[in-house]
Amino acid sequence: MKYAFKNKDGRYFQERYLMSGKRSWKFTDDLRKAYKERSNTPQYERYIESKFDGLEYERVEI
Repeated sequence: MKYAFKNKDGRYFQERYLMSGKRSWKFTDDLRKAYKERSNTPQYERYIESKFDGLEYERVEI
């Protein structure tokens, strides 16, 4: 299963790889650019929670 993560404003979490190889993230309105994960692992959930930094979010199945 794939999931996208949406904040309370209805925007999706997007993770990007920068030219330097580091990862960056922002929110996007485009579901196709949203960061998706095939399986729901506890580590991944904790990672997402840290990126949302206390903001409310919901997991949307795609």
